[in-house]
Amino acid sequence: MFSPAARPRSDRRRHAVPAGAQVSFDDLVRGITTPPRRPRRRRRGRPPLQHRNSVKRCRRPRFARTTVHHVSLRTVDTLRRLRTRAGLDVLERALTGARDHTRVTGFRVLHYALEGNHLHLIVEADDDTALSRGMKGLAIRLARGWNKAFARRGRVFADRYHARPVTS
Repeated sequence: MFSPAARPRSDRRRHAVPAGAQVSFDDLVRGITTPPRRPRRRRRGRPPLQHRNSVKRCRRPRFARTTVHHVSLRTVDTLRRLRTRAGLDVLERALTGARDHTRVTGFRVLHYALEGNHLHLIVEADDDTALSRGMKGLAIRLARGWNKAFARRGRVFADRYHARPVTS
């Protein structure tokens, strides 16, 4: 921020009232006003992913009863292929950890398919909170395990998980 002494004398005098304060009629007559408001910045916020279509950053649909979902998680391009013995061991340990917390979280993994750069899961969750917390815990276990197994650091998943309810 700028100090009042750093501004030119005429500018200091004109904006003697802090931003957002009420200006009296006498101040307006003397030429004292509040500082002008700045226009809103364009392209503010999180930058969009450039290389692929990503999961939309909007609120996920809510559900209140036990529902089966098809979930997919895509990894970053810099991560080596997941279909190795080390990658599969990490996945099995993470699924075992998730299974141990089923009673607490209300989240169950029914089936999985590990591909070269992504993971498909069929999961069952008691409600929308159970799905989000269960997926968050599973993603953390997988990221830590794969980073350790492949001797790397940094992001593992390229985007948020994509979930669709299974209707048939």
